[in-house]
Amino acid sequence: MPVIFTSEYRPSFFFRNPDINTIYLTLFRKFKGFRYIRERIYTQDGDFIDLDHSPTGSRSAAILCHGLEGNSTRHYMIGMAKALNSKNIDVTCFNFRGCSGQANQLPFAYHSGFTQDLHEVVNHVQKNYSRIYLVGFSLGGNLILKYLGENKTAISKKIKKAIVFSVPCDLDSSARKMLKLRNHVYSIRFLKMLIGKVTDKIKSHPELKNFNNCKKIKSIIDFDECYTARMHGFKNAKDYYRKSSSIYFIKNIKTPTSIISAIDDPFLTDECFPISEAARNKNVTLTLSEYGGHMGFVMNRGDETWLEKTAARILTEESEDKTLRSLK
Repeated sequence: MPVIFTSEYRPSFFFRNPDINTIYLTLFRKFKGFRYIRERIYTQDGDFIDLDHSPTGSRSAAILCHGLEGNSTRHYMIGMAKALNSKNIDVTCFNFRGCSGQANQLPFAYHSGFTQDLHEVVNHVQKNYSRIYLVGFSLGGNLILKYLGENKTAISKKIKKAIVFSVPCDLDSSARKMLKLRNHVYSIRFLKMLIGKVTDKIKSHPELKNFNNCKKIKSIIDFDECYTARMHGFKNAKDYYRKSSSIYFIKNIKTPTSIISAIDDPFLTDECFPISEAARNKNVTLTLSEYGGHMGFVMNRGDETWLEKTAARILTEESEDKTLRSLK
């Protein structure tokens, strides 16, 4: 499909700064009175996943996949849930292993390409719906794109559309960009959360004791070299990035999929914008905005984001097209 360079998102001068756009809603957007219904499901390998549902009574459901060390309570997850609920779409927020507020049982948790859990969640949720949509943010978007493009995966016919935002499609170049001084604050925040979780796991999983020897972890790449690759069967961080980057799977996607990113995203590189891949696949639409930061796209400081409005519009159009076709 053609690549779209959109000017539809027109932020005020204040939000043309990518860092302000990235962090503003995290600091200042608050939701009061929003409640999920939690459900725990058990995985085939003996672990568990916590799902948070926001139902409307619809026959359509969107499965939301959060970013690195996110969860269903992040502002972008609740904001999207509210936006889709307002369009009569049920929402299931998929909390990755260890991200729901309780440590998962196995020594490993999740990573950017761990599609097994998403497959189990889809199979579980689809039992109650006629249409399924996948919505992903950053790492969660990479997960969805890889899942849809894996030839070995039996994709449910109930999945009608996918929308992903701010996706680090090329994990290696994105990880290297996080090494830059301008991203130091972001990197430290992520590392603190990641290392804290693994440190806590050592108490109940002796097999992680060697992680204590990784005292020189100073970056996301170091963490992936020392823990992610080791615990998930990759040779090293480079091997993990190569096998988990969605950029290599987009060509195989057969589900109508929208990829939306900002050119000024502080976490993404040119390699993360799959221009040629989208142009060659009729099922994939890539939309690039000049502004937006990383999962920001702030409109009026506290209102719906442009991403939420766009996702609600696209999914509603799909639902309306389906209804119109059935009436003919």
